[in-house]
Amino acid sequence: MEVDSVKSVSLKLDLDDQQRKKFDPERTFFLLSKYSVRNAFIPPTALKMLRNVRDAKTRYDLKMRSVHSGGEALAAEILAWGTEVFGSLAEMYGMTEIGFVVGNCPSILKVKPGSLGKPYPGHPVEIVDTEGKLVAPGVLGEIVIHKSCLLYTSDAADELDGVDLGG
Repeated sequence: MEVDSVKSVSLKLDLDDQQRKKFDPERTFFLLSKYSVRNAFIPPTALKMLRNVRDAKTRYDLKMRSVHSGGEALAAEILAWGTEVFGSLAEMYGMTEIGFVVGNCPSILKVKPGSLGKPYPGHPVEIVDTEGKLVAPGVLGEIVIHKSCLLYTSDAADELDGVDLGG
C-alpha cells in the first residue's frame, strides 16, 4: 500500500504516539517505509530525534519524494543529514492563519542552509525595515505577507477598525 497523503500517515503516527505517550523515531521510520510514504512534513524536533536512529538509510526502504520542515530554522547538519537519508529536505515558512507562503523546492532551487527559499506563487512576500520600506537582499528586516483575508494586529481594537463584516 502506497500512501501519498500526509494527513493519512500523520493521523496514524499521532494516534500511535498518543497511545505510547511519546514520539518513537524507530517506529516513524518503520511506518514511512511500510506505507511507502512519498511526502511528509516533519517538525525540526522530530528530525533531531530521527537523526539518532542508526543506519536508517540502509535499514529502511524509504520512498520519499519530498520532506519539508518548519517552525524553527534547521541547522546545516540536520539539513545535510535529512537530504542524505530522505533524498530531499527543505524548509517552509508560514503561519496558522494563512498556511505556508515561503519555502524551498530542491528540485528547482539549490537549498541553502539558513534560507527559507522563495515565496510560493500567489503569495506576495516582502522584507521591510521598521518604517515599512523594502530592504536590499541580505539585509535583516520584518517579513510582510500581503493577504487580503488576514486580520491580525497586536491591538485587538485595530483589527476591526474600518472593516465591514457584512453585519
